[in-house]
Amino acid sequence: MQIESISLSNFKSYAQADIAFQPGVNALIGPNGAGKSTILEAIGFALFNCRGAGHEHRLREGAARGQVTIRFRSSLDDRVYQVERTFNQITTLRYRILDPEINQLVAEGNEDVQTWLARHLRVEPGADLASLFENTIGVPQGTFTAPFLLTAALRKGVFDPLLQVEEYQRTAEKLLATGRLLAKQTADLQAAVAHLEGLLAELPSQQSESKALTRDIDIAQQQIAGSASIINAFKQRIAELDSAEATVRLREGNYNTARLELATVQQELHSAERQLAESVEARRLCAEAQADHVKYTQYDAEYRAQTDQRRERDQLREKLNMNTAESAGLVTRQQLMGRELNELQASKNKMRALEPAVARQAKLEQKLLELEQACRELQYAQKQVDSARSELDNSLIQVNKLNQQLTAAKEIERDIAESQTSCETSQDIITGANAELVRVQTEAEGLQMHTQMLSDETIARCPVCKSELTVAHRVELISQNQQELSNLSQQQAYLMGKIKTERIKLQKLESAIKQHQQELRRLPPESALEQAHAQVEKRRETLDTAQSQVENLTYAPQALREHQVLLASLSDPRREYQLLEERAKREPSLRTEAAALQAQIAARDTETAELRLTLERYRDLDVLMLANQQARDALQGNHLLYLTNSRNAEEYEPRERQAGILRGKTDSLLRKLQAMESALDAARGSYSAEEHVRIRQE
Repeated sequence: MQIESISLSNFKSYAQADIAFQPGVNALIGPNGAGKSTILEAIGFALFNCRGAGHEHRLREGAARGQVTIRFRSSLDDRVYQVERTFNQITTLRYRILDPEINQLVAEGNEDVQTWLARHLRVEPGADLASLFENTIGVPQGTFTAPFLLTAALRKGVFDPLLQVEEYQRTAEKLLATGRLLAKQTADLQAAVAHLEGLLAELPSQQSESKALTRDIDIAQQQIAGSASIINAFKQRIAELDSAEATVRLREGNYNTARLELATVQQELHSAERQLAESVEARRLCAEAQADHVKYTQYDAEYRAQTDQRRERDQLREKLNMNTAESAGLVTRQQLMGRELNELQASKNKMRALEPAVARQAKLEQKLLELEQACRELQYAQKQVDSARSELDNSLIQVNKLNQQLTAAKEIERDIAESQTSCETSQDIITGANAELVRVQTEAEGLQMHTQMLSDETIARCPVCKSELTVAHRVELISQNQQELSNLSQQQAYLMGKIKTERIKLQKLESAIKQHQQELRRLPPESALEQAHAQVEKRRETLDTAQSQVENLTYAPQALREHQVLLASLSDPRREYQLLEERAKREPSLRTEAAALQAQIAARDTETAELRLTLERYRDLDVLMLANQQARDALQGNHLLYLTNSRNAEEYEPRERQAGILRGKTDSLLRKLQAMESALDAARGSYSAEEHVRIRQE
């Protein structure tokens, strides 16, 4: 993969940067803290999902979100793609791969993007890209050889994933299963070959047996040819007997069906004759009761008509009673209206006497409203004085608070500057310690190699004159080397502890700087103090204006109390006048209502006279209804007898026709059954069941 360009937005110390790379090796040069390592960290963050210390350490101070965009040429298809990763202090907001040539989204989301990148980086599927970057590509300054100084177990955890040791082990295990499968298939093939060889040994005896069986088959075929003519004669006779048997079965079925049909028709004929007899009896009973039935019907019709007349009469009586009650109510209302009209005239006379007092009350109330308004304005002005004085005190407190906060802000700025200086010092110490650690490790490796050479007598030489060493001299040199290695080991442990201490100190300083910057952002700017002073002056002016209004309205409460006493002495004549006036407004409607009421009383009297005249026609109705009901009840027995038998009497003619049809059908079926019985006897005579069974057996 070849990276063509990288674009950074709000990433650590970069607010915005666009960096282009050339084919081959690219060198990044700059002083400490210039941002060289930041570019490598951005590549690991976008291409290898290397999270490191977390999103909040990558986001530029004060920014809400940041973004890394890398344009690269794939090692898989040699096409140019673009990876974009947008993040905030907490998480990744967007992570995707674009194809700029066709302007199309290729992959999106952490899992899909990492899978796609691993394939185009030509890395094995499932490889940890972050670990690959941290240990091979983006190794932090001064720690490149640190994994080689670890114990064997710790080195294994670092290098095994890079060298894909586990993948090779899994591949070997899978190949073992394949070998076992091939061995099993080979054994199965060898067993099949042995079985086929055994079968081949039996081939001569099988061929002899086949020839003997062929001769037996020829003899059997000759015997079959001699039996064919006998079988054909039997088959012909069996066919004749099968046909005769089928004829017997068919005629027996037809005969039984005809017998069943005859029994059904005879049963229907018996039922029809019984119903015909019932109709004859019903006609006789209806003839005897018909005269009384006709009279009953006439009396019943008259009784129903008289019942309707009685209902009309009762309705007229009810209406007469209602008219009488309504007329009495209307007369009572007319009397009450007369008294109310007299009272309204007295109210009009009293209104004229109250008019001077009402006019004086109106003048006093108007003045009272003005004084009440003045009192409300006085109360509002007093509240304004209290509010303005309170707001002025709050503004003065705010000014003092702002002065304290601005003083604290200057102290925080000094603390931030001192912490940044300490950070640079710690970073320089870490860089120097890393360089010294590399020197110590290199020197220790040289001493170890020299010690190994001294341990081998065949190659041990003096480091000065290159001549062979004596045993004592070689032992002395080895002891010196071991002493120096021990010193270097102690020096290495000291340097590593110093680096660790300075890194912890650096992290604490960076955390303190960040906390101070957050506190500084929460403190107000210097312009807030000027605004607070302006607010103090404005509120002093508001207080002076409110105090002036209070002085101008001090007269209002006393004047209000005096006018309230004068108004109370009048006893509210306007209220009494309004009540009388409200009653007087009803006079026109009352007079109109009285005239309408008089017309209603006259109409009710006329309607009552007409109802009484109409009711005279129904005077003898109850006597006539009683006589008619007694005559009708005397005929009710024969009337019910006629109704009970009339339906059966009406069915006489259809039932007589149905009985004649069934008699003719019965005679026809009897003749048909006799013919079928003769045909069945003839079929049974031409068929022998014993012969049929015997020939089938032969």
